[in-house]
Amino acid sequence: MIYLTTITLFLSCESNNTIDCSAVSCLAAHVSVNLINKTTNENFVLENNITKESIVIRNTENNELEFDIIESNGLLYILKKNVTDTYEISLNSEVISIFSFETTPRDQTKCCGFGKLKNVSVEEHEFEVEDNLITIYL
Repeated sequence: MIYLTTITLFLSCESNNTIDCSAVSCLAAHVSVNLINKTTNENFVLENNITKESIVIRNTENNELEFDIIESNGLLYILKKNVTDTYEISLNSEVISIFSFETTPRDQTKCCGFGKLKNVSVEEHEFEVEDNLITIYL
């Protein structure tokens, strides 16, 4: 009887390596940008009381991208459409930064793995990259 129960338990266990993400709510694939005033080392958006309406972000196809400003820290939270792209950030119609990036392939072992930024380049400004956060010193 014990032998039969043990065999039944082993046969009923399924070794399915797929992850069920149906009940998981993920953030949208995004790139976060922290614009820092190089002189004061403060967040440029917060320091200058910049509103979302005065910022336009476009990609290489000249499409305006959806984004939000995180009020607590001034980060630009930009929805990412492509795995490779170039974004132009304009403030009051003046381009203040242009950056390009690639993204690693999606992590299939995680429900919300959208890949990490790689091969990031920023024109005319110093920058740092950590996960999906690009810090640009203006």
